[in-house]
Amino acid sequence: MRNTKYSKLKIARFLLGHFTISRGTIRDYDALASFHYLAPRPATFADIRVVRYRDGPRAKPRPVAVGVLS
Repeated sequence: MRNTKYSKLKIARFLLGHFTISRGTIRDYDALASFHYLAPRPATFADIRVVRYRDGPRAKPRPVAVGVLS
């Protein structure tokens, strides 16, 4: 890797939990509907991926981002 100003970029330590990326459902999309720029939901979708964040070992993972292939 070339030595650039980004080569030593570190992830912020204020997020102590874990992110996971997995296959999602339209329910994950709906859970974040209040943050969407465009409405309504897609008429069709081929695949949905969701990023979930868990802020502790006992915490329930919650969706924080969704990608839709339609």
